Amino acid sequence: MSDEGGKQTPENFDNIDQVDKLEKDFQRVIQDIVDDHSLDNFRNEFTRLFLAVKKSHENNTALIDKCRSLNTEIMANSTKVNSVLQLSQDDERTIAGLRFEFEKAWKMVEISQEKENKSRDIIDSLKGEIGNLNKLIDGGSAMFLDSETSLESLQSEIKSISKEISMQNTQINGLAEDIQRWNDKINEMKNYTENSKEEYEKLNGEIDKYKDKCKSIQSELEGQSKTFDECSRDIADKDQTTKDIVNSISDTKARISKANQNYEITRRGIREENDMLEYVKARVKVASGLLEHKIKVQNRLKEQIEAIIKRISEKDEKLNAQHKTMNKKVKEKEIHSSELDTLMLRKKEVTEALADYRQLNNSLKEEIYRLTLEQIKSESKITVNNRFISQAQQSHTEVINNITLEKNKRVAIEGQQNGVLNDILAVKQSIHQLRKTMVLHNEEIEKYRSDRYQTHSNYTIIEADTKQRQENIIELNRNLSKIQERIKKHTASERQLIEQRDMSRRQLELTRTETAKLEDETSMIQAEIQELKQIIRNNDERCVSVHLQLETMKESFYQFEYELGRVEKANKKAATQIAQLSNTLVRTRYLRDNAEADVLAQKRYLISLESKIRTNENWMHSRVVECERLKEKSTVLINTINTMNGQYSKIAQNVQFLKEELIKEVEHRKRLELHSQHLGSLKLELLRLEKSVLLSKGQVKALEEELETPIYIHRWRFLEATNPEHAQLLKMLMTLRDKFMQLMAKRERLLARKRASQNDLEKKQKHIQTVTKAEHNENVKFFNSILNEKDKQLNELESVIKDQKSTVDDGKANVELLRDNLRATREEYFSMKRKNEEFESLSKKNTMKEKISIEQPRFIGGGFGVSIRRSLTLPKKSPIIPNVNIIEPQIQNTRKSAFAVKPYGWNPNRQALKPLLPTVSELNQ
Repeated sequence: MSDEGGKQTPENFDNIDQVDKLEKDFQRVIQDIVDDHSLDNFRNEFTRLFLAVKKSHENNTALIDKCRSLNTEIMANSTKVNSVLQLSQDDERTIAGLRFEFEKAWKMVEISQEKENKSRDIIDSLKGEIGNLNKLIDGGSAMFLDSETSLESLQSEIKSISKEISMQNTQINGLAEDIQRWNDKINEMKNYTENSKEEYEKLNGEIDKYKDKCKSIQSELEGQSKTFDECSRDIADKDQTTKDIVNSISDTKARISKANQNYEITRRGIREENDMLEYVKARVKVASGLLEHKIKVQNRLKEQIEAIIKRISEKDEKLNAQHKTMNKKVKEKEIHSSELDTLMLRKKEVTEALADYRQLNNSLKEEIYRLTLEQIKSESKITVNNRFISQAQQSHTEVINNITLEKNKRVAIEGQQNGVLNDILAVKQSIHQLRKTMVLHNEEIEKYRSDRYQTHSNYTIIEADTKQRQENIIELNRNLSKIQERIKKHTASERQLIEQRDMSRRQLELTRTETAKLEDETSMIQAEIQELKQIIRNNDERCVSVHLQLETMKESFYQFEYELGRVEKANKKAATQIAQLSNTLVRTRYLRDNAEADVLAQKRYLISLESKIRTNENWMHSRVVECERLKEKSTVLINTINTMNGQYSKIAQNVQFLKEELIKEVEHRKRLELHSQHLGSLKLELLRLEKSVLLSKGQVKALEEELETPIYIHRWRFLEATNPEHAQLLKMLMTLRDKFMQLMAKRERLLARKRASQNDLEKKQKHIQTVTKAEHNENVKFFNSILNEKDKQLNELESVIKDQKSTVDDGKANVELLRDNLRATREEYFSMKRKNEEFESLSKKNTMKEKISIEQPRFIGGGFGVSIRRSLTLPKKSPIIPNVNIIEPQIQNTRKSAFAVKPYGWNPNRQALKPLLPTVSELNQ
């Protein structure tokens, strides 16, 4: 592996080419080491480390893929939330449109109520006219002819009223169709709200699934972090063992130095990967923190929504109480209306009885008129007879001869007189009987009058009660309007709350509040529609009662017409009789006088008729004007409805266009967010790369300085030679410092884990407080399954460790043998040095000192540098272990004489130093 492999970034490992390079470098290093059997353990450890690095790289890629999938899922959820918000906004708009249309319908209902009031006024005026007609009927036979004209006027009025009733029926049908349309729209809104609720529940289910997935991923990440920590510990232990092996073999081969460099490069890569893992963990922690924060905010919003729902429920209870009171009052109104209907039925019965009485009275009047005519005829006959008698008396003096004839005539006349007298007596008896019947009829009429006055007084009382109830209804309507204003205020406050929620970007809860609003408003609309239905039903009942009254009046008018035909027939008969009686002069004079009187009466009646005709014409004109106004109003309403339909369609098109633009903007915003996230990650990677570059530059500079100005003697070796106790103390101090730093780092890690575990515990406690029993059981099952999987993994790891224990024991034994060999070679070396020094001290003959050829080896890092002043050739020794080829340093003697020079600071009594790092056996102990 080259130095460039240590500078590679974690993201570059995602590329296949760089992974292939790593594998090629690894294969090259292993091929270099294969021939050397002394590095078999190192090769095994190196392969294990490479496999661990590869595994960690695969885990990193899996983690990054999971993080990306989580990001995509979060983005998808955000899009769904935005779509739900758009749907809720559309619902608000549709509700506003429905409110506007409902207010329009309410205005139409008010207009219909005004028309009903007008029709009531007309009915009252008709009732007054009926009373006047009753008075005219009570007036006697003189006003009989007035009844004909009044009947004609009444017929014309009835026709106009029937036309108005037909118009009102058409208007009522139109209103009923409008109400049906509103009911259909309300049903559509209900279906829409139910669909939105179902979608909302689906989204909640998906969010719960994603939460469960996030939890499972967090648990997997925790497990992977644990396994990674274990791997890092194993790697640290193996690092220590490899350090020992490299320190023991550094004096033997230069290849091992290259292997050490490669090992350090791989360790740097592992550290970088560890940093990347920590970075990923930090991102995961931040994401989990954000999710927890979102959950907290959602819980707060849920609490606020529950409080609002409680307030709304309280208001609904108040409204229900008011509706109950209204229903009671409506029931009382229905009872009163039923009482009114019974009274109207009684009134109808009274009117029918009056009609029968009027028929009887008219028949009696006709008989009286006929009898008076017969009496007049008899009286005329008597006058004629008296005149004939006077003529006979005058002629009695003049004609005496004709006395017998005259006597006979006189006898005949006296017989005629007796017959006439008998007729007169019979007429008088019939008149007397008629007078008795008239008295009886008058008594019955007085009784009926008293009954009528009683019914009129009852009717006035009922009208007063109805007026009071109408006033109560008006007061209740005012209370309703006040309640509606309060509801509007509450809705305004709720809208403010919704805007605050929008500011806090918690968009999921908006749908619930808006669906609750829709349900409340639909319930209110249904209640108002039911009230409107009740009002329309009442109006229909009233219209039916008016229609029944009109039918009864029509029947009475038909009876009047029949009576008029009879009167006309009687008049024709009278006219024929008058024509017969007009032959006589007496009759003509008498009839002339009567005719003049009748003419005067008829003139008066004509004057009254003209005045009535004028009043009727004025009334008809006013009715025509009102009908025209109503037609104009209906046309204006139709035009407004058409314009509003056009505006509504335009608004719907604009809303659709804005919705599409919003979707486009949201997609653009998502792209920008992804781009910004990618830029942020690139910036972080750039910073990390710059740091790694600076570190590598510093290392390169240090190595260059070491290469330019090498130290001939290793500082530790020099200090061991000069002051071994101080060196030993310094080494012990270094080991203690390292152990102390490790313990401090471990303590910080434990504290951080403690804090994290406390935070997790608090979060889990809060979660447990909110979680239901079913969710808890599901979580327990899920964690039990994970525990079983982890137990299986642990068992597999234990089996792997058991399998590898023999190889590890063999490696430990080999390392101990190598250390023993090294110690033996050192002891032999130092014993040879002692002997040389003794030999030099004994032989002081040769004064000439030759220059000692000094080898100046370069510092290559790690191990003890061999500093040799005089190279001595020692005999080769056979290796202790036949399998391991230990290469000993060959000391060449440049001097011809075998003199050994004692090095500076040599202490032959000093024992051999212990190694700087702890051995495997010490670690096991």
